[in-house]
Amino acid sequence: MRQEGSLSDVRPFRGALTRTAAAAGVGVLAAWAALAFNAVGSIFVTGAPSELLHLLRVYATFHHGAEALRADVHAPAAIATSMFLYTATGALLGAPLYLVYRRWFGWHTAPWRALNAAWLGVVMWLVNYYAVLTWAQPLALRILRYEGERRPYITEHIPGWVAAVTHVTFVAVVLLLQEPTKLTPRE
Repeated sequence: MRQEGSLSDVRPFRGALTRTAAAAGVGVLAAWAALAFNAVGSIFVTGAPSELLHLLRVYATFHHGAEALRADVHAPAAIATSMFLYTATGALLGAPLYLVYRRWFGWHTAPWRALNAAWLGVVMWLVNYYAVLTWAQPLALRILRYEGERRPYITEHIPGWVAAVTHVTFVAVVLLLQEPTKLTPRE
């Protein structure tokens, strides 16, 4: 017989704030997994381990402009900032994705979540890569009063297929880290 107040009464992710924080954590893990996938993939594709540094430099152009791409500039602060922004973006995009998917489709099994991750990742890539970054990066550089040319450096220097694989990996990690709930679609 179960006693009230026992450990079996403790439910993880009970409050909304806790659920949101956990979902943001899943987003962070997904961002790091996508970055690691990019790092390993770039080594296999190019054979050069230095490509990870190039990838981080390209991400750093979001807030540092073209200077972040110069090979003669050793910019650990720019790369650290791009890692922070990459992680924060993962948390900000991963939390709502996790919570909404769990609420409306939490009953899906792992194969369904993997299938949905593929098409949701492609949709996220199309929106982020072609709709958002093309205007958001020049706008961010304008807001930051960047003196150089304000262009969408990320979309110019990262091939579309690499960005697509990154987004699909991100969404797959977010969706596959969910345990299926016992709810049916009608509940």
